[in-house]
Amino acid sequence: MARAYDVQKIERKWQELWADERTYEVDAGDPRPPRYVLCMYPYPSGPAHQGHVRNYVFGDLLVRYRTMQGDAVLSPFGFDSFGLPAENAAIRTGEHPRTFTEARIAELKASVKALGAVYDWRREIHSHDPSYIRWNQVIFLRMLDSGLAYRAMAPVNWCPSCQTVLANEQVRADGTCDRCGTLVVQRDLEQWFLRTTAYAQELLDALDGLDWPERVKTMQRNW
Repeated sequence: MARAYDVQKIERKWQELWADERTYEVDAGDPRPPRYVLCMYPYPSGPAHQGHVRNYVFGDLLVRYRTMQGDAVLSPFGFDSFGLPAENAAIRTGEHPRTFTEARIAELKASVKALGAVYDWRREIHSHDPSYIRWNQVIFLRMLDSGLAYRAMAPVNWCPSCQTVLANEQVRADGTCDRCGTLVVQRDLEQWFLRTTAYAQELLDALDGLDWPERVKTMQRNW
């Protein structure tokens, strides 16, 4: 018996076996009970860090557990590559956004694979890819035609430096932008809204049938 655990050798062996046997690939028509696990797609604006490890290990554990329970677990992966973080990083480095972004995607993908995290990589998406953007546009137009998308004036958090709207979570406790440190201001802006209130009662009713912690369901009801 080896005295030391050879991480590189053993991890590579099992990762190659899972890939060869398509252990974590799921196709339509799979007879096993279906499950879907989706971890938040990362921003490819830099190398992997401990936050990535934390997030994707949790999802990985759930996929493995459900698979061992006999379920067909669909777990895709992708990169939220069409947005402010990638744009800011490209501006900072002076590289073309596509060149910079695709290099970071390759770097981050290699890191996630090195973790041994299990995903169906055939279903990988990049949100800056024209085909992905096209389907977003199709879905949006259908929502617009159905009266679920509309424009209205509303106050927003505005970063004068990034020239963009920020979510509350992107504003630090001292009122500055969490990306560039500029003081965030409030301003009225005409923007797009999705009429999620049309489904409010349906969503509330569905909570009763979910096997979720009660505190989580309470958060959802109050949201």
